[in-house]
Amino acid sequence: MSGRAVAREVDAGERVAVKIDNPALHSAEIQLIVRADRRASIALQKLQRLLADLSIFKPSR
Repeated sequence: MSGRAVAREVDAGERVAVKIDNPALHSAEIQLIVRADRRASIALQKLQRLLADLSIFKPSR
């Protein structure tokens, strides 16, 4: 997880961030699979927006 993803927990002292420098993790990807024939729930729409807004999931140029 990125430091950004756990920032609230780290700030509250609930978690500790440990940086891992592993080349295999530099090209991590995420895929969200949904059914095309169903209307997306509010929760799914929020998840889609959240993932789209996270810079760690945007393609590098």
